[in-house]
Amino acid sequence: MQEKTPIATDEVRQAIDEALARLPGTATRKDKTRLVASLLFLEHGIYPSAKVVLDHTRQGSLTDINSDLRQFWADLRDRMRAKVSAPFLPQDLLDRYAEALSGLWDLALAKANDELQAQRQEAAESVKLAQAEASDALRNRQLAEE
Repeated sequence: MQEKTPIATDEVRQAIDEALARLPGTATRKDKTRLVASLLFLEHGIYPSAKVVLDHTRQGSLTDINSDLRQFWADLRDRMRAKVSAPFLPQDLLDRYAEALSGLWDLALAKANDELQAQRQEAAESVKLAQAEASDALRNRQLAEE
């Protein structure tokens, strides 16, 4: 989802380790997976792949963690689904309205992600250009010193 600097990655790891330490000793692998996935995705904007979650929890197999993550995504979708309460309207109309709102949200999210990717690409190109200019300046300085 997004690249993190080494400092931010250390901060994320520390936050997750602290949260895991607060879990009771009876917490299951599934509890830990859900906690790590929530922190990664909702708090830090990092996609919680099974490998990343396993790296943090050090429990379970990739297959088990994938299963836990599928349930995490299903629960998240259910919680994020728009619910409209209007007893005077037929249920099928309410369902369609909720789907339309969800579709608009998905479209807005996709547009925002596209813009973010474009900005990241632009920033990466600026960094490459700055690095090339710095390298040229260093070479020119070395030539001038010689």
